[in-house]
Amino acid sequence: MKDNFFRGRKTISSLSKYFVGAFTLTLMLQSMAFAAVSELPAVDSSVDCPEANTVNLPVYKWAPERKARGAVVVAHGLMQNGESVSALAKHLANKGFLVYTIDQRGHGFWHYGAKPGEKGYRIDYKQSVKDLLKLTKLIRDENPGLPLFCIGESAGAAVCVHSVAQSPALFDGVILCGLGTKTAPVRWKWVLSDLFRDSYRWDNMISMERYQDCYTSEDERTVVETLSDPYCRPSLSVREALRTALLMKGMKKWAGKMPEDVPLLVIEGACDRIMNPQSASKFIALARTKNKRLIMVPESGHVLIGTSYIKAVVTRSIDNFLNSETRPVPGVDERIAIRP
Repeated sequence: MKDNFFRGRKTISSLSKYFVGAFTLTLMLQSMAFAAVSELPAVDSSVDCPEANTVNLPVYKWAPERKARGAVVVAHGLMQNGESVSALAKHLANKGFLVYTIDQRGHGFWHYGAKPGEKGYRIDYKQSVKDLLKLTKLIRDENPGLPLFCIGESAGAAVCVHSVAQSPALFDGVILCGLGTKTAPVRWKWVLSDLFRDSYRWDNMISMERYQDCYTSEDERTVVETLSDPYCRPSLSVREALRTALLMKGMKKWAGKMPEDVPLLVIEGACDRIMNPQSASKFIALARTKNKRLIMVPESGHVLIGTSYIKAVVTRSIDNFLNSETRPVPGVDERIAIRP
């Protein structure tokens, strides 16, 4: 069952290199501003999601009907929102997991619940990492001994990498989808046209719709679903593009910061037109993690979990990973994490 939280969601020489890199890296992420915490609207009292009240963040929750055997925190991709991963969340809840997602800063409630210039309106990955860790710590505190996993896609996967590297003790495993260390080829005519028209206006919004239509997914249904979601962003500013570029550029370094004892699964679409699919292998090779594996999904693009049309091989890979990293407790309908 899904618990929804908040009321009132509404509908750059080197400088130029930074800009081009920023905008290019934005394109590879479309699969996909700070509102003061005290300014958040009240949580709908009719919704049973006390975690949202406790952390004072836009939290979505799906709970299993039986006793939970684990918990999963999911980080959505660039331009999406917490409910974009609802199909996966429902699937995992049916498998006995508590599932939580949040709107990352500059997305969902944070973007549509604020006005341009207000805190919360723009993307801020550092704060999104803090938000994810804040929620994860709460889940740990409220469910001692319960296995806890983190799943992220694209920019959300990068947020998970930062979170797990900073606080490895919180996690029993991590699954990263649509993440690599190198972009795929892009349409430079589009990029340069949009870039040089708006690069001097840091906060001017650049439409991403044609890029989403071209690069997001090989499945037209996923493209239509994303473009028609009123809470998925259709545009990004140059400032936000640069922030995204810097986040993704650091993945090579951050791969080396992944903890050795937190199991890692990377799932990548073999036909990803945003990330170079082979760069997922590079990330895996750089990760210090001892228990790591890579699943290459044939005939699949960038978006793997931020859609209602998840391929069976993706859900099966996630299920197998979660099951392999937990073990049954005799006589009890739950599982505990296998940790050294």
